[in-house]
Amino acid sequence: MKGVAVVAALLLFGCDKTSTHKSPAPPASPPPPETVASTPPPSASASAAPAPAPAAQLAAGPAPAASSVSAAERRASVYDVLSGGPAVQQLPLVDVEPGAEFDPSLRDTVSPVSGPVQVRQKKITVQGGLPQEVVRRIIRQRMGRIRVCYAQNAEHPATKDTWELKFVINPQGKVVSAVNTGGTVSSSISRCGLAAIRALSFPQPDPGGIVVVSYALEFSPPKAP
Repeated sequence: MKGVAVVAALLLFGCDKTSTHKSPAPPASPPPPETVASTPPPSASASAAPAPAPAAQLAAGPAPAASSVSAAERRASVYDVLSGGPAVQQLPLVDVEPGAEFDPSLRDTVSPVSGPVQVRQKKITVQGGLPQEVVRRIIRQRMGRIRVCYAQNAEHPATKDTWELKFVINPQGKVVSAVNTGGTVSSSISRCGLAAIRALSFPQPDPGGIVVVSYALEFSPPKAP
């Protein structure tokens, strides 16, 4: 019986030793990371863009009133442009009646039927520091305006007329005075022509000082078409 007890004790000891040296279980693998859908951050420029402004509403109202500018004023503006008068940018804005594209009454003004008045430069005397040729050339540049003065104010456009005048140029090349000295033109032609002469600009005289110019023109009727 003693031997049986020893064998049983050995068997129990062997079982306990085997259980204490049992190999550890392999570690469990970590779970896969959770996939999160990436969302791009909102654009700063998109958030800062202002909302579009609402379209402006046009108030309904009556049609514009007819122009108060007379035909004579419109005709004068056309004359200024055709005769080398003020630049177009300096002319006043002249409106027309609503829907009117062109004033038929200005047809003969824009395209005269009988042609322009003939103007010839006659004698000229220049006292001072400007060549005579320079004075003639600059007056010729303004001749269109002088021609219009005669065409608008001639009392007898079918006959020849003469006009004599004198003007003074200061050291800066500006006309400081202009007077009528003779001829057969009317006083209205003379006033209009003197205004055109006063608007002239000349080179500064050499060697300075004033220049006195005596001048004469001849006006002839337009040539027949």
